[in-house]
Amino acid sequence: EGRLSFKYSDPVRGFDRSKVKGLVARLINVKQPQNATALEVVAGGKLYQVVVDEAITGKAILNRGKLERRVTIIPLDKITSRRITSASCSQAASIAEKMGSTSFPAIELVGFDEEVRSAIEYVFGSTLVVDGVDAANKICDATKTRTVTLEGDVYDPSGTISGGSKNNLGSTLAKLSELTVAISDLNEKQIQLKKIVSEFNKLRSISKEFGDLSDKLELAQAELSAVEKHLSQTSYGMLADKYSSMKNELEEAKLELNSMDKEKKNTMG
Repeated sequence: EGRLSFKYSDPVRGFDRSKVKGLVARLINVKQPQNATALEVVAGGKLYQVVVDEAITGKAILNRGKLERRVTIIPLDKITSRRITSASCSQAASIAEKMGSTSFPAIELVGFDEEVRSAIEYVFGSTLVVDGVDAANKICDATKTRTVTLEGDVYDPSGTISGGSKNNLGSTLAKLSELTVAISDLNEKQIQLKKIVSEFNKLRSISKEFGDLSDKLELAQAELSAVEKHLSQTSYGMLADKYSSMKNELEEAKLELNSMDKEKKNTMG
């Protein structure tokens, strides 16, 4: 991982690692891939600086964190953020539009958590990203603001201009953005998988309950059949059968008597 790797030992026992927010490069995501080169130039070496909650945390990390390389710490409670005035932003956008170009504050082109805003403003807040060298040059002169083109050329209010070979410039943020998207997708898939597993377990539980009830019903039916068979072989069962038979004969006799009575009345009539 090289410069993107930041390892440290806890400076004190029980140290709260949430105090160390991480490298600037890992705290942002590039909203549009075509801006990766410009944003990497805007940030420069600050991309690899480490954001912490307080200056005291930074001092502890530097003194007792057993760091493997030199690092620059950005403490959120001390850092002074940089911002371009709204007037300059509007003027830059107007010039860019007239030249068929675009101009945006660099900070608007990256996503980040509000918790680290002051650090991100310190890194990206004072530069405009402009599409095209002519527009970038003119906007820099007019607004006295540092501008960077999509290709990575820099126009500074002091008068300096820098550019040239990219040497994979922009690849770091581009790859990190791809990684961020991939991790986000993975997390989403894991959440979906957990829901599916939960539903499956519920269905399996219901299926088991149904199976248990089905087994109990079969057992109860078998026991009932056995009881009925046993009962039919007892004296009570035999008497019950005889009573049922006599009851049926009585019903038949009543029906026959009614039939004969009706036939008698019809004959006499």
